[in-house]
Amino acid sequence: MVRGTIKVRPITTIVTIIIIIIISSQPSTTILIFGHHPWYLYDEEEDVDTMTGSCEWKSNIIPDSYFIIPKHRRKVVFELFRKYNVSASFAGHFHQNLVTETSFGMKMIITGPLSAILESSGKKNTKNSNINNENDNDNDKDEIVTEPNTQGLRVVEVLDDGSINHEFVTLSI
Repeated sequence: MVRGTIKVRPITTIVTIIIIIIISSQPSTTILIFGHHPWYLYDEEEDVDTMTGSCEWKSNIIPDSYFIIPKHRRKVVFELFRKYNVSASFAGHFHQNLVTETSFGMKMIITGPLSAILESSGKKNTKNSNINNENDNDNDKDEIVTEPNTQGLRVVEVLDDGSINHEFVTLSI
């Protein structure tokens, strides 16, 4: 029987590094990262002190900076992502759908919730899309792809050539 209180500390960076080391030792062509917190929202160079957008929830204002991993922490991890050619990183936490791409070609795919839906005032240069394909030449790295801001889940398919297809599927809850 367990007694007392268990304290949980955020270990996202440590776990991600361990996962990359394990995966990179395997003969794999596609590396995908899954986590709760997005590394960034709109631009890989953004940081908590440069973000201006916010969301409202139950009469509270939540700054967009609350949702990301600070730049000084993700910089170290992004060096590994670049080195091992990570294809995509999937996250949630933001309660909205966003798809962006880093300067080194990694997709940052943020999937909306099955619970409360938020809308950020920080979204910019967006284009709407329901399906985001790694091979889609219409995706401009400077644009942020938004999908329906509703409850749902993401279906991800890794193809034989190592590329990925992903689609946000709206659920009627």
